[in-house]
Amino acid sequence: MRGRAANSRETINCYAPEVRGLGEKTMAVIKTTRKHSLGADAVRERVERIAQKLQKDLDAEYHWEGETLKFSRSGASGHIAVGERDLEVEVKLGMLLSALKGTVEKTLNEELDKQLRG
Repeated sequence: MRGRAANSRETINCYAPEVRGLGEKTMAVIKTTRKHSLGADAVRERVERIAQKLQKDLDAEYHWEGETLKFSRSGASGHIAVGERDLEVEVKLGMLLSALKGTVEKTLNEELDKQLRG
């Protein structure tokens, strides 16, 4: 995208149906894309910090699959795909955590802003 700042963001909010067993449940999905000018190695290091914070504060588990960090905890899962000039983040919240979607989204955006500062 032209004319955006180096760490600009775009957030997409949606609800996606998830089918489990015989019932259907609705979950909140948060998607955001961030531009950066830090390079893949520096961004990967900062994404690792985010993952360590998730692990410490929320008892989340995480692992890397190539350039994508995948994380999960009870009631939530997602990934952060690291690119040379951008990040793509997706968080899926289960039915109970969907009520906290606004809080989760705000916290996510604040943490991404903090970590992506040059």
